[in-house]
Amino acid sequence: MKLPDDPLFAKVARGFIENYDEGHYKSWFEKLGFVRQTSNLGDKILIVTDSEFKSDYIKQKYLDVLTNLIKYHDNSVVDCEVAVQLVLDDQIIHENYREFRG
Repeated sequence: MKLPDDPLFAKVARGFIENYDEGHYKSWFEKLGFVRQTSNLGDKILIVTDSEFKSDYIKQKYLDVLTNLIKYHDNSVVDCEVAVQLVLDDQIIHENYREFRG
């Protein structure tokens, strides 16, 4: 089992495993990406997955737990949401913005 390199998300991963189990972690959490959007009103975390099905499932089953874990470990985070990411020829296209890998 590989935990995220980012210290915040490694703590969140451990908390997720404590709430569920390693099987749920490997199936759902291990494959997620995280993008922090900062603003003067507080940070938002985008929990990024690769399909609408996974996005909908995570919103229904896990978003509250993930949000609570993230906010517990980082009080600068004011919101979390799930976004779908498509990867096309080294371009990452999110629902609301475009970011190119460098």
